Amino acid sequence: MNRFAYCFCPSYRKFPCLQTAIYLFVKQKYENKRMYVLEDSGRVAHDRGDDFIILSSEKRFPSLPSKYNHLIEILKPVLNPEDAILVWDDDDIYLEDYISTHMEILKDYPVSIPSKHWIYYDSKLELIPTQVGHFSLAFRVECLEKVPGWIETKRMDHDQLFISELKKHFEVGDPTTIAPPQVIYRWTSPCYHSSAFSVSPEDELWYDRIEVFTPKGKFIRLRPEPDKDAWKLIEEVRELNKNIQK
Repeated sequence: MNRFAYCFCPSYRKFPCLQTAIYLFVKQKYENKRMYVLEDSGRVAHDRGDDFIILSSEKRFPSLPSKYNHLIEILKPVLNPEDAILVWDDDDIYLEDYISTHMEILKDYPVSIPSKHWIYYDSKLELIPTQVGHFSLAFRVECLEKVPGWIETKRMDHDQLFISELKKHFEVGDPTTIAPPQVIYRWTSPCYHSSAFSVSPEDELWYDRIEVFTPKGKFIRLRPEPDKDAWKLIEEVRELNKNIQK
C-alpha cells in the first residue's frame, strides 16, 4: 500500500530558513509525499512544485494551532485513514530518510515520536532525549477521529496538550529503534526558532512578539535552496550517525 505523507509547515517571515525547509523536503527519499506551507506574512507568492504547495495569507493567523487546524480542514476531503500527517518545521533540519523512517514505524503504530534527536545549540551538536514538541511528530490520519486537532492556545503548551491527547488514545512507536536520528533541532537564535521569544510556557504574547523583531521586506518568490549552515550540519550528523549504527 502506497500510503501518503502530508507534511504541514507553518511559517512566518523566515524566508531563508523556509527555503531550506522546502529544499530538504524535496530531497526526501519517500516518494508519496506533499508539503503544505502556510505562510501568513502576506509577502510570499502562492506557488507549487511537484512535492510542495505554498499557501500565502495576507491575514495573520492568531496561533500555531490555528494554522495546523486550517490545513487539516482544507485537506479533509482527500485524507485517507492510513495516510500520515507530519509536522515539518521551517527552521529545523531533516535528513533524507526522515519521512521513510516515520512511515515504516507508522505501519505498526498510530503515532511516531523519536526518543532522541540531534540538537544544534551554542555552536555544538548534541544527541539528547526528545522533548515534547511538534518538530518530529508523525501520526496516522485515523488519529484525528479521536483527537481532531490542536487545542487553540497562544501559549507554548499547544504541543504538550496535543501530544498528550495522542498518547492518551494511541500507542507510540519510536523511529530511532530502526534508524539513527534523522532530525536536527536547530536552536541557535530567534532567526531560527521564533519560540525563543517566549518567556515561559504560559506566555500568551510570544506569537505577537515575533511581529516586532522579524525584518520586513519586499514581496518574494521562494526557491528550494539550502543555506550553508544546513549543509554543514547535515554532513556532521551523517558522520555521527555512522558511529551510532556501528
